[in-house]
Amino acid sequence: MYTIGRGMDNDIILSHQAITEKEHFKVIISTNKSIILLHKGHNESLVNGRSFKKTPINNSDHIEIGKFKISGKELRLKILNIHYKNETDLSDEFETLINKLREFELKKNKIEDRSFGPKLLRVGLSGSVILVLVLFPSLLPDENLRYPLIAGAGVITTLLTGVTDNKAKKRKKLVDLILDFEDHLNCPKCGYSYLKVQSYMLAKRGVCMNTNCDVTFDLKNYTQN
Repeated sequence: MYTIGRGMDNDIILSHQAITEKEHFKVIISTNKSIILLHKGHNESLVNGRSFKKTPINNSDHIEIGKFKISGKELRLKILNIHYKNETDLSDEFETLINKLREFELKKNKIEDRSFGPKLLRVGLSGSVILVLVLFPSLLPDENLRYPLIAGAGVITTLLTGVTDNKAKKRKKLVDLILDFEDHLNCPKCGYSYLKVQSYMLAKRGVCMNTNCDVTFDLKNYTQN
């Protein structure tokens, strides 16, 4: 457990008059590496505008104590720097991170590829109708019906394809996915983001990709399912 306050005796020092000198927060790091803040200070503390006595802190959070403000990402990084100060081998942490990154990749690929199958099916069905009507006109000898039906099949294909490939919905799903995973895909020590890094490449690298970070990890037995 660590302490956050204005005084020099704290593990993490936040130099602002709104911060209690001796101990404004106590910090708990759970077994799954979640960071929990316990409020102990004199002044009210807010996370995303809400007062709290105990709360987890995520990168996207905003913390306010009076006129003092700090992002969840910045505060988490200060805490993790203390927690991992004398550690360089974070193999267990990176194994968890890489598995989470692989999960993110699979879900991201599913969102990006989701529309292809239904789109292909609809195009194929409509195309089959058009082909049959063109090659076998005897099935519908009345030209006043056959040609409008061919044109209508083409229009329906276009409309259905557009509905399936809804870019706005896809973008929203991708944003939601990133928000769900972004707190889990950072180097535990320096906070470097691995959202845009391939899991297999990271597993083989064996060191944090931030050149200023001294973290190493050994995942020789890692296999990508």
